[in-house]
Amino acid sequence: MALGFLTDRLDRADRSEAKEVEAPQAPLPRESLESLHLFGPRCTWLVAMLLVQSVSSLILDSFKGLMQRHMSLTFFLTMLVGLGGNAGGQSVVLTVRRLALGKPVQVKEQLHVGLLLVLVMAPLAFVRAYMQQTPLSESLTVGAAAAVITVCATIVGTALPKLLWFFNVDPAHGAVGVQVLMDIAGIAIVCGLGYLFLELPAKFAK
Repeated sequence: MALGFLTDRLDRADRSEAKEVEAPQAPLPRESLESLHLFGPRCTWLVAMLLVQSVSSLILDSFKGLMQRHMSLTFFLTMLVGLGGNAGGQSVVLTVRRLALGKPVQVKEQLHVGLLLVLVMAPLAFVRAYMQQTPLSESLTVGAAAAVITVCATIVGTALPKLLWFFNVDPAHGAVGVQVLMDIAGIAIVCGLGYLFLELPAKFAK
């Protein structure tokens, strides 16, 4: 009798496990938002970002005098802009993954991560510039720009996919958006800090 009871319990457990395996998994939240694999949405985003990214040329044109007087900044412009795109891209990947899994996404958390990254990236950018015989003031500008860009990138890389998700747009498009936004922001930050650290002191000295 005991053997029959045990056999019955094992049979029930097997049937229960079989049902769990056969049962379809619940779809991910807002699974229908996925559109990165489609030509139309993908092309639309690329065209829009191409036009938006042209703002970078307007910013550079506004600060062409600064760049001509401090050519060293132009040598590290792509490095700094790339830093923003890379840091922002990491945050986008993390955010999209968490949204797909239904996990919470907090901008404050990524802000904290960005501040920790600054402790590495800013000194590294400064040393890299200074090793190339860049003047101290310009090397400090490069380091400061790396710090601001890193923090901004981690925030934008987290907030943008969340914003797209809120408006029922595939958050994966944030990967393209953060690259373009950080290109523009990176150039603006370098030019702005260059003017603040290199141009204003000279004007006040007069």
